[in-house]
Amino acid sequence: MIKKIIAFDCDSTLSAIEGVDELARLAGSEIFQQVQDLTNQAMDGKIAIEEVFGRRLDLIRPSREQCEQIGLMYLEQIEPTAKKTIEALHQDGWECLILSGGFTPCIQALAQSLGIEHIEAVPIHFDTDGSYLGFDQDYPTTRNGGKPEILADLKSTLSPDRLIMVGDGVSDLETTPIVDQFIAFTRYAARPKVTEQCLFEAQELADLIDLIMDNFLLEKTIRQRSYRARRANLIISELSAFGLSLRTRSTALRASACLNPSAMRAISASLEASVRSSDFSHV
Repeated sequence: MIKKIIAFDCDSTLSAIEGVDELARLAGSEIFQQVQDLTNQAMDGKIAIEEVFGRRLDLIRPSREQCEQIGLMYLEQIEPTAKKTIEALHQDGWECLILSGGFTPCIQALAQSLGIEHIEAVPIHFDTDGSYLGFDQDYPTTRNGGKPEILADLKSTLSPDRLIMVGDGVSDLETTPIVDQFIAFTRYAARPKVTEQCLFEAQELADLIDLIMDNFLLEKTIRQRSYRARRANLIISELSAFGLSLRTRSTALRASACLNPSAMRAISASLEASVRSSDFSHV
């Protein structure tokens, strides 16, 4: 059975909000402005994520209750086509997961609403009274390169046949070498550093179904053309090795009948050039 996995960023993708910014808003306007500036700089790739992660939480110090409030905001601001898209992907055999630099206690309600069981996000630690104690400083998504690290480990463990990442930030773009397809999500934030370096772009999550199929067809075409190109090169090599005898030439050309017109023209041109420079008096 084919195993297909698609990973979604949470903030500004599955939901309109940036959870850390909303936590900062609860802490007051001055802290909110500082945190929002740090978040935008990190998502635009101007400063490293690890440089801002701890600084933001030291400013906010979110409680368990505040994290639950953000969970409700994620649901209130859910991307309009998210539920039907996730349902369609599940029906088509895709395993959906959330891969985020956000916080697990904030994201859980949204994941449950979407029917997503697998969450990769930063754990926050609370005291018995619900006050903030700290966060998991070793968690991969607290730093640049964390999302590729998680997906590489997932590929090694689960060996999916197809792996896709959807998100809006530079941390999502970093997964491009690991995944089969990266799709930039631009409904809430179109970041030039991301959109200029990706092949696929979605303005709503419902677009994903067509984009996934488009990429599948593109990959199939590339594989077919690569096979045909290798076959054409093999034919030409055989002709050269056998001195371009008429018999070998006829056999090779018949074998190349499955090639597309461009490949056939390339073979014909090569043959003609070889014939002009060869002595066939022995044929």
